[in-house]
Amino acid sequence: MSHAARADVPPIFVKTRMNQKFSDGTKPMIVFAEVSQNYKPIMNVEMWATLELESGSAQMLQLLDSGTGVVEMNPSKPLVSAESSIIGSFSRTATGESFEVILKSTTPPNFPPNRITDLNAEIQNDTVLLSWTAPGEDLDHGTAKSYKIKWSLDFKMLQFNFSNAHEVNISGISPQEAGSVEQRSFNLSFPIKNGTTLYFAVQSEDKENVKSQISNVAQALKIIPHPEPTEVSNLKFMFIAISVFLATVRCSSSFAKACLENPGEITLSS
Repeated sequence: MSHAARADVPPIFVKTRMNQKFSDGTKPMIVFAEVSQNYKPIMNVEMWATLELESGSAQMLQLLDSGTGVVEMNPSKPLVSAESSIIGSFSRTATGESFEVILKSTTPPNFPPNRITDLNAEIQNDTVLLSWTAPGEDLDHGTAKSYKIKWSLDFKMLQFNFSNAHEVNISGISPQEAGSVEQRSFNLSFPIKNGTTLYFAVQSEDKENVKSQISNVAQALKIIPHPEPTEVSNLKFMFIAISVFLATVRCSSSFAKACLENPGEITLSS
């Protein structure tokens, strides 16, 4: 908690917690921190956690606001107002929980790359564009070994049967360091028809061939708007209207009676 700089400025709150209070090395310890003001989250804050051991030594750990460390997605929350205010620089300290780690083996645990949660897809002409935040070799640290990108016309099929979905050939493409922005573009083996919706998902793998969870499923819709009517069509319409008008004029005078009795049989002569 903090004291407000002025009476009209709400204080800034910092809350911290751990995902668990005990670990034997089979599950990672994750540090969470939340910074808010007036019940709204403060974005783009640089945060560091200091982990102190009983021996007195300490390790600094930077906390990321990329969402890549999320293990399980939370239920949807109400939208936060898009209004923003200038907070300025500030510094806050909060004391977190204590936890215990007892490893069963002297070999460091090997965790899979973290799950990609921000996969985005779009279609431009027949080219598919994907972007996401790179995971790490172990969760969000290091560099993963490879990616596997798959697609389907069916959302549930891709979500629950990833292994049997269509695979995109991305041989020769290596992942970047954790936290980097990945951008990949490719063409499928067929032209994408207008109005088609495609679904995509990504899975990463580390050097020990340990696979991550399947990413969020991103969808892309190809929409080509219909062209506006051209001036040539308007000219054609005007010509037809004028022709009908001239035919009406010829039907007056000596052919008036015939026009009234048999209007469909009158022919125009030059």
